[in-house]
Amino acid sequence: RTDLLRHWVQDLGRTLDYIEQHPDLRSNATSYLGLSLGAVVAPNLLAFEPRFRALVLYSGGFGVASSQASIDAQSGLAARVSAPVLLLVGDEDIVSPVEPHKTAFLGAFGSPDSAKVMRVFDAGHWPLPMNDVIRETVDFLDRFGG
Repeated sequence: RTDLLRHWVQDLGRTLDYIEQHPDLRSNATSYLGLSLGAVVAPNLLAFEPRFRALVLYSGGFGVASSQASIDAQSGLAARVSAPVLLLVGDEDIVSPVEPHKTAFLGAFGSPDSAKVMRVFDAGHWPLPMNDVIRETVDFLDRFGG
């Protein structure tokens, strides 16, 4: 797992390097969007990649099966991430309940509290209500994504 995460961090960095090399792309306004596993591993990836302006995480959080050691490690990494974070979740998510798993996950990020937003929908893990997801995402990126 450690090797896989290391490769993902390298791939993420190379992708951002590519974006920076192309003047037709706005490298100063790049945002990260993670869904489910992509949201859960965000601290593991983004602690090593500070070039994102904003983070949008769908159905992320500490899992009910996560060990305390794993949560502590992820919290330590999340504390290194200072970009604004939007966390969109379902209130009936059996993978990661809102309390305490999702609120602790969002709280672990090093972003200012004013730049941490969680919206809870009447839904399970996925799908979330797409009209609301799109509206919340666009509004958040307009505010924080540049």
